Order: sequence, then structure tokens, then C-alpha cells
Amino acid sequence: MPRKTNFTTNGSSYYRTTATIGKAPDGSPIRKQFYGKGKKESEQKRDDYLHKINGGLSVGFDKITFGVAYRQWFETVHKPTLAASSVRRYESNNTRIYTSNLITMMLVNIKSLHIQLLYHDLLDSGVSINTVRNTNNLLSPFFTYALKTDMITKNPMLAVEAPRERKIESEKHILSKAEIQKLVAHAQLNNRAVIFAFLALTGLRQGEALALTHNDIDLKENIIKVNKSVSYLTINGKYQAMLSATKTASSTRDIPLFEGLRPILQAHINSEKEKCLRLGIPFGSDNILFSSGTGRYIEGKSLRTSFKRLLHRLELSTVTVHSLRHYFCTTLAENGVNIKTASILMGHSDINTTMKVYTHIQEEEKKRGIATLINVFS
Repeated sequence: MPRKTNFTTNGSSYYRTTATIGKAPDGSPIRKQFYGKGKKESEQKRDDYLHKINGGLSVGFDKITFGVAYRQWFETVHKPTLAASSVRRYESNNTRIYTSNLITMMLVNIKSLHIQLLYHDLLDSGVSINTVRNTNNLLSPFFTYALKTDMITKNPMLAVEAPRERKIESEKHILSKAEIQKLVAHAQLNNRAVIFAFLALTGLRQGEALALTHNDIDLKENIIKVNKSVSYLTINGKYQAMLSATKTASSTRDIPLFEGLRPILQAHINSEKEKCLRLGIPFGSDNILFSSGTGRYIEGKSLRTSFKRLLHRLELSTVTVHSLRHYFCTTLAENGVNIKTASILMGHSDINTTMKVYTHIQEEEKKRGIATLINVFS
């Protein structure tokens, strides 16, 4: 029995069914055609499509590829919320996403397994766990957005397991008080080390400290004004420093200057004035507080390399530049500064971030308290 068809194209016959699937902005109906080998198949495709529309999917969901949707989301929704340094960090992750098998898939067809296989392939190719976790940190908000905007009806990320970071137990997380004292003592004699003492005694982020100008330091009122950050980005093919707002609105803050840091900072400012004189650069309040040998912004990578060399030279524990900020927060906790004040000083937008440090300190205090019971057996 021959198939019942009502449409022919390129020498092939099909059964075509038409349905109204919505309305255009001007009120006119939006109609869509469904093709099948016979009437039953055509009508089944129509009914499936209408069922998904009625279930909440937006009209045209079957034409949206992951690549198109993701690019649009990143450029217009997510990117404007990121700090410049974060945009740079995610560039390589986006390259991996754009070259993955996901890019040409229809968005509604992507399942948890597809994403889990992507992570597996990345790890198998030698990509670090941290990089894969950063990829996960991009895909999670994207699929949440896709769900909220009716492009999908289920979020595939709910069943995706991101790889866990492996902790390196051989490295200390922060320098001890004695090590910080040694670092500060060295900074009193070596101007290049001043920024590291400054970071430990102010709690500023690396980009915030490197963006400071002399105008941001009020030695009369003993105040440090934090209102911007700097990072290096490739712009129009040129690698250059870029100033941006602080990480969050809460990061814009005034921090009281620690009295013990004042003479070190004053000596550093005098040294910067002498540098400008040698370089033939006019000195003013807008000059960079911690500048490179040529009077420009110091690149973050260069700062981290200098810190690593300094730690080796002073025979201090192996830690990161960011750990100096953690030392500052830990010291606040150990000295009884309330968590709300600490959160403001740190520039945290979420007090729970500060809470993590305070909880750790409380756990350590409990352990030390239990350890004193040994006196019972003395």
C-alpha cells in the first residue's frame, strides 16, 4: 500500500502538516511545518513539538545550537559581570568549549553524559583539574540561564560531577607570624619587598595593591583607599595593563593603615620619588605606588615570580602571594575582630567567605584546647 503524501521536493515525497506555534510581535500567527514519510509521522512530530512548547520551551527551541546560545550568553550576560582578570582567565576555557563536540549540538539534546565526557576528555588530554573546574564554573551558570529563559526544560548540570581539587599537603597555606616578621624586617631594608609586607598587613588583593596610586594613600589620616584593580590583558593584539573597578561593590573600601607599616611605606614613597627623578618622570599624586623599574604597572606574573624568589632567599615556607591576604584575615580572627568588621576590611561581598577562615580558626582553637588536657597526665 503506497504511503499517503501531500508534498514533493527534489524528487522525494513527504506528508506535510502545519501548525500555529505562537504569535509574532505584530500579532500575526507564527506557523511551522512538519514533514514525515507519512501522515502519522508528520503529525507525531507536530504533536511532540507543541507538547514541548506547552511545557515551557520557547518557540524555535529546536533551532538553537549550544554554540550560538553559549556565545550570546557569555558576551551579553556573563562577561559584563566579570572583572577584567576573570575574563582573561576564562578565555582559554572558552577556547576548549568552542572546540568541543558540544558546540554544534542542539541545546535541547545535550545531556549530563555529554558534559561529563567533555570533562573526561579534557583531563585525559592533560588539562589540569583546576582548568576543568573553571570550565564547570562557566557551564553551570549558562545552563541555569538557559533553563530560566525557556531554552531547555531540564538542567543537565544537576547530574554532572566536577573533578575534585587534589590538595597539596607538602605546602603550607600561610606564613607563620615569625615568618611574616622576617619578611617585614627584610622589607625595611629592601624596597622591592615592601609590597609583600604591605599585602600581608592590609589584606588587599594583588590587583588592588598594584593599581594603587600615591593619591590613594592618606598618611595624615592613615587611610588606604581601595577603589580599582589592574590586570594585564591582550587588547587589539597588544599586551597591556588595564584598570577596572574592584572585584565587587563591597571591594571598594577604606582601610586603616597599620601604624607599624607607616614608616616602611613612607620610605618606599621616598624611593619612588627618587626613581621618578632618575627616569625623568614627573612625580605626582597620580603616579603608581608600586611601580616597575620603568615606572609602569607591575605585571601579576612578574610579582609572583619575585615573591617565589624572595621566599627561597629568606628560607620561608612555599606559599602564594594570595596567601598573604589569607594571613591578614587569619590574624583578624585570632585577635578577636568580629566577623562583620573583618568582612568589610577584606572587601568580601559574601560574609560566608570570611566565615570559612573564622571557622578554621575556631577548629584549630578547639584542637589546642583539647591538647591542654595532657596536663592531667603530667
